[in-house]
Amino acid sequence: PFFGEKDVASITRADVEIWFSKLSHISETANRAAPVLSAIMQGAEELGLRPEDSNPVIGLKRYKRYPRQCVLSAVEMARLGRLLDAAADTKPLHTAMLRLIILTGCRKGEIMQLRWRDYRGGNLHLTDSKTGPKMVFLSPQARAILDGLKTKRSTFIFPSPSGKPFTSLQDFWFKLRSAAKLDRLRLHDFRHHYASIAIRNGESISVIGRLLGHNQPGTTLRYAHLDDAMMHQAVGQITASMVNHGGGIA
Repeated sequence: PFFGEKDVASITRADVEIWFSKLSHISETANRAAPVLSAIMQGAEELGLRPEDSNPVIGLKRYKRYPRQCVLSAVEMARLGRLLDAAADTKPLHTAMLRLIILTGCRKGEIMQLRWRDYRGGNLHLTDSKTGPKMVFLSPQARAILDGLKTKRSTFIFPSPSGKPFTSLQDFWFKLRSAAKLDRLRLHDFRHHYASIAIRNGESISVIGRLLGHNQPGTTLRYAHLDDAMMHQAVGQITASMVNHGGGIA
């Protein structure tokens, strides 16, 4: 949209740099969009719509990437929990949605668009998730959140003032994560957190994959980030086993 009706041949490096700078608030999206724009410019050259070797995106400096914090510490989770408790009276639906995202590993859209008919038998039965129909197994804590809601007269579990489902948690989440000093944490990172905690607790990849609704084991492995403490524990156990059975290795 930034380029509007501008002819593809007239787009300059200066135009691209201004466009890119206006996306600083969504830097990761900008970094993904730049190669797409570059491919468009290259395609325009091949079609004779731009001079050869005139791609204005080549060499564009990308935004710095920061490592994601996908597994929260116990202290961080406790801090976040206290903030959710404090917000529950004024934002009951927002806090309930966020708690369910954390406790289920569901995508935010799956939670925000829940209907009461999806909640039966103590579990969630999603007919239109990203990977197709799936059942989300709920813990007692997650069921207690749903059972305590007062929106049962609505079609949606989390209706907006208009009666339709919520479309965004961003404003609430940005304020909450700032107060929790978790400024780089995304809502989707709780899905990573869920899988990583499950791995830490010894759950198998197949079990975790079913809980998250994955069709391929490789997809689950992408979410199962192992933190440094787990790696040190693992290497210690491996080394101890080698020493105990190796006779004088160390």
